[in-house]
Amino acid sequence: MKHYFVQHGKAVSKDVDEKRPLSEEGIIETRAIAKNLAKNNVLLSQIYHSGKTRAAQTAEIIAAELGLSTIDVIDDLNPNDDVKPFAQTRLTADTADAMFIGHLPQLDRLISHLLSKDVDANCITFQNSAVVCIDTDDDGSSLLWYITPTTI
Repeated sequence: MKHYFVQHGKAVSKDVDEKRPLSEEGIIETRAIAKNLAKNNVLLSQIYHSGKTRAAQTAEIIAAELGLSTIDVIDDLNPNDDVKPFAQTRLTADTADAMFIGHLPQLDRLISHLLSKDVDANCITFQNSAVVCIDTDDDGSSLLWYITPTTI
């Protein structure tokens, strides 16, 4: 099963806006990533995000570019949420081909857990708007690809 993981786009600082919406650069980079996904025929079944403004905006941009209307908020995509229960309950056949848009450090820890079973292994260093595609099956997980705004 493929699952996609995205760190939200670059956001403005809390000093500018406490809700931390995407910055102009964050919008541009997220749109470029989304266009690249569309160009490469990435098909998503669903997009989930944390509910924070910057994650919601990232989800909306990607969904618009991919022609996807199913976006949902889930509770366990926040920066310090435990990754082990997330991996056990969220990464199932029901969420195959789903995208999860979240935050650091949770995403770094989640991918490390999936790839090495060690949340502190630092297998991937996420960047804003970056997408990681992981294939998960009964034997474990493997990295299929990783794109960032600077690699497209």
